[in-house]
Amino acid sequence: MPPRQTLLAASPEEQEALEKIFNSALIVHRIHLGSHFFQMYRVQASEKFDYFVHIIPEDKLAGEMDRFNLSLWLHERGVPTPQPVRAPSLIQSTKAIWSNCYVTAFVYYPHRLLEPKLSDMDSLASAIFEIHQQLPMHLEIEKWRSNTKSRLKLLDETRLHLSMGREMAGPEPDKIRAIANRTDLDFHRSDLTAGYLHGDMNYSNAFCVDQQVMILDFEDVHHSYLPVEFELGLILERFIFLQPVTSSEKLALATAFLKTYGELSGRSLNSVKWKNLIQSLHLRSLCVLTAIAQEGNKIPAAEWDKFIYLFEEAERQSELLSEVLP
Repeated sequence: MPPRQTLLAASPEEQEALEKIFNSALIVHRIHLGSHFFQMYRVQASEKFDYFVHIIPEDKLAGEMDRFNLSLWLHERGVPTPQPVRAPSLIQSTKAIWSNCYVTAFVYYPHRLLEPKLSDMDSLASAIFEIHQQLPMHLEIEKWRSNTKSRLKLLDETRLHLSMGREMAGPEPDKIRAIANRTDLDFHRSDLTAGYLHGDMNYSNAFCVDQQVMILDFEDVHHSYLPVEFELGLILERFIFLQPVTSSEKLALATAFLKTYGELSGRSLNSVKWKNLIQSLHLRSLCVLTAIAQEGNKIPAAEWDKFIYLFEEAERQSELLSEVLP
């Protein structure tokens, strides 16, 4: 399960800095949600809504600007995603607290995390279908296709090095090498039709507002021209098969989710081998971590462990996954 969102009291320095940014008296809470690149706050003002505020270091600005602009574009097209209200801008402050940082803001919605129940899975299927419908109309789709091609080429090279033992990755390199050598795993899947995806549908990137699922965090769209089944497989895993419900409930939820998506999209999902597909995605994630580590970045052991665990969990649930049909 993902870390739960916790609201902590902001420090006096944070309170003062945010009040200067918004030119208003505020009630400020810092949001803690596990490890995160950015500092996050819930800002309660005297207006009609609260703000969800990110403080962004300068080296993350380009990615955050892309994410903000795409969120705004999707929101204006009626896609269920939080409303952006303040584009990333440099914090004009003499305070050393946020030197060379930027601030951005979205509407903060009273919400809950998704639950493993039929109504939530139906709403999630509808929301992700709407995103898949709208993304092909964006002006940068050719750039996204090119980015995806380049990224896959890098990951193919990384996988080759792992499989041949040229690269020793993570705290369990022999296990990762064995995974990289699995000939039945393929994170290209040219036999499936590609589409423009969200690209990171983990449990923390969706929440429920008045029974409507909202999707957030679109930073991976720019390199996610990939088979739609990849997105659906990740959702099946994170929102259903990792949840603490019975096997029969998991099958019912998975069936309902895929049935709704299939009916909306007209896509046949009857022949997908979900276990193999999900394990291929985790091989890709291990290759991503390896590529990041090759650049000199330190990867926490917990990150490696997470994807090895998920890979092995798909194996443990192999029989159940084989029974999933829309």
